[in-house]
Amino acid sequence: QIIGGKAVAPHSRPFIASIQMDGQHICGGFLVSPKWVMTAAHCLIPSTRSGPLCHTRNPSVRVVLGAHRLEEPEESQQVFSIAESIAHPHYNPRLVDNDIRLLR
Repeated sequence: QIIGGKAVAPHSRPFIASIQMDGQHICGGFLVSPKWVMTAAHCLIPSTRSGPLCHTRNPSVRVVLGAHRLEEPEESQQVFSIAESIAHPHYNPRLVDNDIRLLR
């Protein structure tokens, strides 16, 4: 929740992303290029099989772009699966240092 914020004009921020698991918003993010979204590293739990910096593909995790209200389906929404997830190489979950992650 943002305290003291104000609503923006619908669809005026198409670069803002919703990271969702099982259809529920878990974190925000933003486009840094046409195929990459930046979010917080703590938003996704890394897979032990692929090492601490990568996340295995999980069909229940997705990125939604173009939404103004997540509670209502909109024609402008674009939904993407995550093909790759890379945490900052010095991310420390205990200290929450370097808490950034790229999603493709």
